[in-house]
Amino acid sequence: MLTVFAAMALVAAVSMFLPLSESALDEPLQQVEFNRSAAITIGVVIGGFAGIIGQGGAFLNIPALLYVLHVPTRITIGSSLEIGIASSAAVLLGRIGTDQVPWVWARILGIVITASAVKIWRELV
Repeated sequence: MLTVFAAMALVAAVSMFLPLSESALDEPLQQVEFNRSAAITIGVVIGGFAGIIGQGGAFLNIPALLYVLHVPTRITIGSSLEIGIASSAAVLLGRIGTDQVPWVWARILGIVITASAVKIWRELV
């Protein structure tokens, strides 16, 4: 498992030094095109390896979107955030379904987060 993780991290590290192609620069949303079957295949492969090692594959999503699918940077950032949110929600549902959530701590954390959000909202309004 450690070898698989090391290989994934190495691929991500090397891809950070690759230059972006012209198609990865900002372009209007209506002009963005990518190969959907390649995107699904890449997602399944990254997700499969990430699931095997128990580590999120987000550090590989961005290089895959930028260098393989040639998605513009601003869309890549938003897509990566959405992938992370969906992945976290799926894990949370799985843990709720198998009763792995410490509800006392979850309630305390929920109260703290809600109070912080209300405080920030009141300062903005």
